[in-house]
Amino acid sequence: MRKLLQLRMLRPIFAILVLLGTEVSQANTYVKFYSSYEQKSISGVVYDADSGETLPGVTVNIKGSNTGTVTDLDGSFEIKAESGSILVFSFVGYVSQEVIIKDQTSLSINMETDIASLEEVAIIGYGKVKRSNLTGSVSTV
Repeated sequence: MRKLLQLRMLRPIFAILVLLGTEVSQANTYVKFYSSYEQKSISGVVYDADSGETLPGVTVNIKGSNTGTVTDLDGSFEIKAESGSILVFSFVGYVSQEVIIKDQTSLSINMETDIASLEEVAIIGYGKVKRSNLTGSVSTV
């Protein structure tokens, strides 16, 4: 009878210890999970693949989010992203590129020209029209 009474008294203590142990292990799991998704600063330079010159004005976005930036006059950029994020590089007249961020903090991107998207276009005083749709005289510069 005395042992039964002792076991009944210890049961709440064991329950508390089990709950505390569970909370601690869940907290450790949360810290590990959160730390794997910390944002880091990614910087780099975007180049024209044909000429090797830097490209100013290239849009750099994190795929699936509203976060982005634009390369400066030297073709340089800096953006904060999580490991596993996908950076999308796009510029008029060039093929868009997607780069998965792993452990790198510095990138060098070479963008290929997109010949198929460049069409013959006529610039007029108040807009633009394809040359084939234009009626009137055209001067080539």
